[in-house]
Amino acid sequence: MRQADREKAGRFKARLQEMLGARLLEVTAFGSRARGVHGPESDLDLLVVVDVADRETKRDIAYLSGDFDIDDPEPYCISTLVMDPPRIEELRKRERRLIHDIDRDGIRV
Repeated sequence: MRQADREKAGRFKARLQEMLGARLLEVTAFGSRARGVHGPESDLDLLVVVDVADRETKRDIAYLSGDFDIDDPEPYCISTLVMDPPRIEELRKRERRLIHDIDRDGIRV
């Protein structure tokens, strides 16, 4: 993962912490930027783990990601996947590829 992507993910996590406080449990980068195989139009995929991933929380995080770093010299999008621990465990038990790929290749922010 490029240093610029790490820094952008770190800035986003800091904003999440301001917004959510102790409700924010973890942020993990995944996908092409995390693997370092992205193209110029690739987004930065982030798994955001919160205590309860209700509709309001997902909406607030989506709004934050939509407006985040809009003036950045590399204005690629942040794409968030918001889940809570029970949902992640359910996906692991059902052997869903996405969560296994994140477990294997994800980079904690």
